[in-house]
Amino acid sequence: MNFFQHAPLRQKLTALTMVCSVVALLTTAVALGVYEFFFYQRTMFQQLETLSSITARNSGAALAFANTEDARRVLAALDAEPAVAAAALYDATGAKIADYRRRGAASSTPPQAPPDGLVRAGTELDIAVPVSEATKRFGTLLVRADVSAIGQRVAAYIMVLIGTTLVSGMLALLLTGWLSNRIVAPVQALVTAATGVKTTTDYSIRVPKAEDDELGALTDAFNEMLARIQQNEADLYRSAERFRLAIEAAKIGTWDWNLVRNEIEWNDRNCEIFCVPLGTRVNSELFLSLVHDDDRPRVKAAIESAAHSTADFSIEFRLQRPERPPHYAFARGLFLKSSAGDPLRAVGVTIDITERRGAELRIIESETRFRAVAERAPALIWSCEPALKRDYFNKTWLNFTGRTVEQEHGTGWQAGVPEADLYRWKEIVGAAAAQRDPYSIEYRLRRADGALRWMVETGSPRTAADGSFAGYLGSCIDITARKENEAELEAHVRTRTRELEVANQELETFSYSVSHDLRGPVRAIQGFAEIAIEECQAKNPEAAIERLTRVVKAAERMNKLIDAFISMARISRAELKIEEVDLSRMADEIFGFLRSANPDRRVEAIVARDLRCRGDDRLLRIALENLIGNAWKFTSKQEAARIEFAAENRPEGRVFYVRDNGAGFDCALAHKLFQAFERLHHNSQFEGLGVGLSTVQRVIAKHEGRIWAEGAEGRGATFYFTLPDRPRASSSVKAA
Repeated sequence: MNFFQHAPLRQKLTALTMVCSVVALLTTAVALGVYEFFFYQRTMFQQLETLSSITARNSGAALAFANTEDARRVLAALDAEPAVAAAALYDATGAKIADYRRRGAASSTPPQAPPDGLVRAGTELDIAVPVSEATKRFGTLLVRADVSAIGQRVAAYIMVLIGTTLVSGMLALLLTGWLSNRIVAPVQALVTAATGVKTTTDYSIRVPKAEDDELGALTDAFNEMLARIQQNEADLYRSAERFRLAIEAAKIGTWDWNLVRNEIEWNDRNCEIFCVPLGTRVNSELFLSLVHDDDRPRVKAAIESAAHSTADFSIEFRLQRPERPPHYAFARGLFLKSSAGDPLRAVGVTIDITERRGAELRIIESETRFRAVAERAPALIWSCEPALKRDYFNKTWLNFTGRTVEQEHGTGWQAGVPEADLYRWKEIVGAAAAQRDPYSIEYRLRRADGALRWMVETGSPRTAADGSFAGYLGSCIDITARKENEAELEAHVRTRTRELEVANQELETFSYSVSHDLRGPVRAIQGFAEIAIEECQAKNPEAAIERLTRVVKAAERMNKLIDAFISMARISRAELKIEEVDLSRMADEIFGFLRSANPDRRVEAIVARDLRCRGDDRLLRIALENLIGNAWKFTSKQEAARIEFAAENRPEGRVFYVRDNGAGFDCALAHKLFQAFERLHHNSQFEGLGVGLSTVQRVIAKHEGRIWAEGAEGRGATFYFTLPDRPRASSSVKAA
């Protein structure tokens, strides 16, 4: 066993191969020898028994007649079997009557017949068989055989076995040597490489691959393992180097505390932080003595708590530096414990946080000042995080909305913003936040009393210490008064614009009138005057008088046109004097005047009661006189004239109307009704200048109302107009 424990693999493999070969050969040879011995012996015995039986049958006649000569001849036939050494025939009394002995054989037969059966004695085998015929026995045949050939055969077999074993052993030895070169050599190479790696820790060693079998796969796996170990070593070295450089760059102190020996190992930076010389032997007592007196109990308690629990050690403390401003340090560590839970070692880092603490104190001071100013500011001040969720509101904001900080926090403040304004706020502010840009936006915010107030909000982006976007700081200012002034100004501008448009229309109409309507009477005056001169020269005074009469009428028409121009200009320039106006009473007065001027006309005048409005009494009278006067004129050809002044309520408000059953008008020409000097009927049908409805339209427009007409030829007309409840008093725009 000691040999196999310490012998090389090659010798073990050789010995194992030889032992296995010899054992296999011997086992096979013994099995075959035993089989051969018993098979050969059995075959020989069976042949001798068969030969004895045949000879016994052939000897029956010789024994029956006691013929000795025939008996000898029968026994002599056994000479053909080399194994038979002697034979004898015995009669029924057991007396020998004939025998046979091979020449040179030393064997002899007994004088009396032996019992039937096989008897072996040494190298001789006696076979006694009965000689009989039917049921009668005549005697006994004894055949004595020499079975020494069996031993000779076994000896020869053993010699062959020995020779075969020797030859097989030699072949096995040769095969073992060949196998050793193919199997042991790669294994030996692996052992040599492993020993080299163990001795030199050189993981670049590689084993050459011999075959593509299991040993080849083992070689590849071994080489791959070395490559991975080499890569891991390189990565570990680079990681350790990066860690060292990071520690040095970050100016982090490291410490390793052996609690069993109470020894603490510090790196150079840790010594600098605690202001101790490099290489100083440090223990827990020295460390605690360097901690500020006020912080020492707290640090000691934190160390003891971490040593007896699973928590890490983490604490901030001041250093003991009486001659300098306070220095702050942060220590963090992990305790390593035994299987029983006893602390054995602690490792960790120390960081000088003096600058950070100073910055934090300055930030706190700045924050305090900011809040003091913000809480007293008249503007609504707020701040939000990068996700635009607001985290601060000053008192002015809370007083304005009448809500608490909890209600306004995050997106709660948006509950006071109308949905349309909030959608626009999200769109504009979201786009600004994506670009980290400042923004300004106007929206409505609900005040504590429920009123919606216009606010202008400005937001300035905040930047964190690392340069990242930290949200917005902003303010809101109530601009409702400004928005109302702007709305009023815009309304005033619209009014002025409408007045200018009306003035431009008047200017255009005036120009057209000057070029058309006024020239007609002038041409008539000129023409009739020339004709009158000629007729006077021709001494025809009657004709001259007629022509001069026409001149006078033309001059009168021109005067009326000029008066109409003046009236229209006065209406355009007139200032509104708003007061309560009783339109029903005014209509009654107008109808009374028309009846007194035309006593022979029968007109059914219907005036609704209690028609009141707010407006300029003088201008509304002019408008109503023109509307009722037109209805009076255009119903002059009706036998049963009917004029109605009333009002009706519609979705757009109260609408006044003047309705008649007079001549009416073509609806296709309705757009010309309110244009100055435009007439839909000829002067021969109904006299007029075409300025009445234009004047009405101007009066209604100055009151910020609207006028329109409906009608049909021969079926009368209805003129509708609206008047606002509170028209604004405004100055006129003078037409050029």
